[in-house]
Amino acid sequence: MITKYLFKVLCLCILFYSCTTIRTIDFFKLRENEIETYNGFFIKNPNDNNYRQIEQLFGSISKSDTVNDRNEIIFKTIQVDSFKAFYAIATKDTLRKNPSIGPRYFLFSAFIFYNDTTFIAPVYEKEDLTKLNFASFKYKIPPFITKKDSVLVLDGIKKMVLFNFHKTNLLVNNQKFSNCLEFEIRDIWPDTLYGEKVWLHKEYGLLKWIRSTGRVETRIL
Repeated sequence: MITKYLFKVLCLCILFYSCTTIRTIDFFKLRENEIETYNGFFIKNPNDNNYRQIEQLFGSISKSDTVNDRNEIIFKTIQVDSFKAFYAIATKDTLRKNPSIGPRYFLFSAFIFYNDTTFIAPVYEKEDLTKLNFASFKYKIPPFITKKDSVLVLDGIKKMVLFNFHKTNLLVNNQKFSNCLEFEIRDIWPDTLYGEKVWLHKEYGLLKWIRSTGRVETRIL
């Protein structure tokens, strides 16, 4: 009887955990003109298939096996129809005419926050923003989500699937953060796929991002 009882309790706990509703806007929303700094860390692994394919396309990222750097971004906005669209840009690029912006933040996109929903439009360069209207933000993260849900974003021939949303604790630079939103991103190309992981915090936003290249970015607070 005890074994059956414990089994039922375990099943109920798993069911409750997978159905726990998470309010998304608290984690995804950005603040205009806020500057964020990240430590970047990457170890080249020539035995990793993902890395080998990336190196074939773009060449070796450095002469050494370990890469450490620091990046600083700022969130800017542009008016799209009657909405503010947010995008991330490196602080060193703010005066450049058409810098790369998409790769500065996960999802490689611009964002509109409306009715507790995050609307997403993939972008890569600053000039891409001038071509957008609200209808361009066709992908969205709903106001509430559970561990069982997933979100699909199409970016040309690439598909990005966000899944496995759940709350967790995170240690970054010897600081502990509670109730972070953790989820995974699967980047699906016609001939291969990559994986990413993201950790968001209600107060601080993006705390940690493991890119598909294996590069790890952690927030400096």
